[in-house]
Amino acid sequence: MDENTKKIQREIAKDKIQIILSSIAVAVLIIMELYIMINFKSNFMFMAAGILLMIVALFFLISGVLDISLKNKDMEAQKYEEIYNAQKASYLVIKKSFDEMDQRLRNIEENSSLPAEDIINAQKAVAKVTISRSKENTDALMNSNDELINQLFSIKEKLETSNSQIIEKQQAMLKESNFDIQQKIAALTTQISNIEGKIQNSVPLMAQPIQMVAPPVAPIPAAAPIPEPVVQQEIPVESEITAEPIPEEPVLEAPVEESPMEDLGIDLDMPVAEETLVEEPAMEEVAAEEAPVEDLGIDLDMPVAEEAPAEE
Repeated sequence: MDENTKKIQREIAKDKIQIILSSIAVAVLIIMELYIMINFKSNFMFMAAGILLMIVALFFLISGVLDISLKNKDMEAQKYEEIYNAQKASYLVIKKSFDEMDQRLRNIEENSSLPAEDIINAQKAVAKVTISRSKENTDALMNSNDELINQLFSIKEKLETSNSQIIEKQQAMLKESNFDIQQKIAALTTQISNIEGKIQNSVPLMAQPIQMVAPPVAPIPAAAPIPEPVVQQEIPVESEITAEPIPEEPVLEAPVEESPMEDLGIDLDMPVAEETLVEEPAMEEVAAEEAPVEDLGIDLDMPVAEEAPAEE
């Protein structure tokens, strides 16, 4: 770096310090001026002095800024001049080297005494050879391109045929698998229907109500009993009532014969809800009410063995 640039940089540093100090002074003066305007409104002397000091600080601030800008421009101008001088020197050096090279080329041409016509003929021959070689190369390239195109078409045809075969095989396999699945579904539906039928057949056997024995009735000596058609739904209770009250006897459950059941895959050991025996109402209440007896699931068509009257 030159001495001028160093000097300019020092001056710029001084200007920067001046700008910093003047800016601080301006800020302080602004604060003081505001304080005076708020607290001492009638004291115009202090306000005028503060304004003057503020103007002076602004002057120093603006002058420092302008000095820095001018000095920066001077430094840039010096740099441009240095670059210009360097380029000028390099141009002169390059021009001198080109002149020396031109001189050497002239000397070489003078020393080489080859005729110009021979050089031209040799260049023509070389050009013809290169043209013929390039033509042959282009023909070979075109032929190879045609062969390549044919091979690509053949490969494309092979790929299309292979794709069609693969698609046909896949469709056949899908059809076979669908047919097998349909057969399996049909077999499963038949098995499920068989299981449902077995379950439906086993449910009434398991849900048979416990048969109850009707209470004994005293025979009437006057006339022989005449069999009447049995009505399943409504039974008159008056015909079964005698003159004297008959003591109630414990109802004996008829043994139910177990029918052989097929193994339907049902767990027969499962706890079954016990059916509560319906207590027979007293004969007097039945006679008083004369209500129709509901269908309790008792087989009324079954013959009942007449029991002897209970001993008093």
